Amino acid sequence: QSPFVWSRYAWRVREELDLTAMKEAANLLSGEQHNFSWMSVTQAGELRDPRRIVKLTVEEVPVQLENDDTLPYFLRAQNTNIYKISGSCDFFLYKMMRRIVGILVAIGQGKGDVATLTICVDAFDKDEKCKEKIPHAFLETAPAKGLCLEHIEYSIPI
Repeated sequence: QSPFVWSRYAWRVREELDLTAMKEAANLLSGEQHNFSWMSVTQAGELRDPRRIVKLTVEEVPVQLENDDTLPYFLRAQNTNIYKISGSCDFFLYKMMRRIVGILVAIGQGKGDVATLTICVDAFDKDEKCKEKIPHAFLETAPAKGLCLEHIEYSIPI
């Protein structure tokens, strides 16, 4: 199969990722209300509350390597890992999930660490204006490739 077909459905990261660090970062962001304004794109005068509670999971997806011509070329390599990052929230801000994924991958690549992420999250939770102190790697937005909306839940009948 053409690599161009698969490139629409996955973000290929060539560096080895530290799954443990990514899970630790996901746990830090999960379960409690945090100010996600720095992890989203907002318009001037935006009235939406950037404080959200998200639930994130990071898992490695097993790949069965066989001599199968239907597998894309990058899955045929012996050291291929596929990771699935899932998130749920009552309301996602614009590009919020893509920024979260970008941060998790940056931590997995070693471009940032959980301690620095903790400092950033705590500062924004206290409404401190410290955007200039956020590491550049934490401001990158993951590409939309591989982003999939699985379902939407409404609290009112439709």
